[in-house]
Amino acid sequence: MAASIDFEREQRGVAIRMAAALCVTIFAAAARLHWGASTPRPLSDRLMITAGADMVVVGWLAAAIGNVARLRFFSVTDIAGSGSATATTEVSRANAPTKP
Repeated sequence: MAASIDFEREQRGVAIRMAAALCVTIFAAAARLHWGASTPRPLSDRLMITAGADMVVVGWLAAAIGNVARLRFFSVTDIAGSGSATATTEVSRANAPTKP
């Protein structure tokens, strides 16, 4: 019972930190679009350039991170991250390789 409560508390904390990270990302992107260019360009041009250059990469990265986060979020062993314990087989397989 106590393990279940701790797991739910950890899940809530992870969800709050994910929401905070999303807010920081949105703020940083908005600030860059607003104050970034030394030569003024219309907002629509800046948005088209940004979206065109980054859409595929950002989408792929978000999907990969989301998959690992989903696997970790619903696992009692993996919820705290890789620093606290050895990752399960599913999470290890979904992680990007760190060694050649």
